[in-house]
Amino acid sequence: ANPAITAAIRARGLVLETPAGRQQARAAVYTAEHELPPDLRCDWLMLAMMAGAVEQAARDCLPRLCATGHVVTFQNGMVGERVAALAGAARTLVASVAFGAQMLAPGEYRRTSGGEIFIGQPGAASSPPLVALKALLDQVVPTTLSANISGVLWAKLAWNCAVSGLCAVSG
Repeated sequence: ANPAITAAIRARGLVLETPAGRQQARAAVYTAEHELPPDLRCDWLMLAMMAGAVEQAARDCLPRLCATGHVVTFQNGMVGERVAALAGAARTLVASVAFGAQMLAPGEYRRTSGGEIFIGQPGAASSPPLVALKALLDQVVPTTLSANISGVLWAKLAWNCAVSGLCAVSG
């Protein structure tokens, strides 16, 4: 939803700096759903915005999802249930990012710590969509299937409560 980031990625591609080196990839990016090509359909709808904007983004983009597609939430907090109410529980997967990163400039990011992404689906230890999502995300960062994704989200909330305030106060 940030026009500066969209413009930077269109101009230079998406840039990611990790301990393994610097990677750059061309990407088709859009600031808003109405900019998407009218016939575009997606296998994966990955919602990576602030938690307060996730429901509207899901509403806007769900018509673009293929009949066999899935929605993945990447927000801190318990937004998966709200998205599942819109997309259906069977089509909604939940992710929790457990590594540090910073934006160096619009479209340019640095991974600042090790870690992984946890993925799951409430009520499912594993499923073909979770296995496919793991294979996709493993190309970028180690990904772990969790049979208790709600527990992972609550643990991250507790960690954020304990650490984020201290980090903000200390600069």
